[in-house]
Amino acid sequence: MPGIVGYAGQCGLANSGFRGRVGRPLRNSAAFLAKKAGVPMSVFYTLMARESGLMRPLTHRFGERIKQQNFEGGMPTVNARKDSVLILDLARELGVPLFTMQASHSVYEIAGAEGLDRQDYASISRLWEKWLDVEFGYEDE
Repeated sequence: MPGIVGYAGQCGLANSGFRGRVGRPLRNSAAFLAKKAGVPMSVFYTLMARESGLMRPLTHRFGERIKQQNFEGGMPTVNARKDSVLILDLARELGVPLFTMQASHSVYEIAGAEGLDRQDYASISRLWEKWLDVEFGYEDE
């Protein structure tokens, strides 16, 4: 097991990897899709800056649902998959490449095949639990 320095380094790599290598292309894709669809960038920015924009996936989905392994209620995975299809269709229609969105959509397809359709879409974390043979719910450690 790594010591505190090892954990800090590993967290830094994971955080930097997501924010810079995944998060940035994802945000850019969303912004360009919005722009191409005629949404003013000031409106897009306002929506993303709200608590329900970029922070809710971290605070609610990860910090509450995944932490507590509570996937009842909420937004069903089947609805997240439907929204994903609508976004990908719009992007295709407007000619906007959404590389990271296509990868994300694949996870929703797999989740449906695994019977997670009726659970909150945070339940997709169960896929990684299965693939990696780990338990992802956690208490304050």
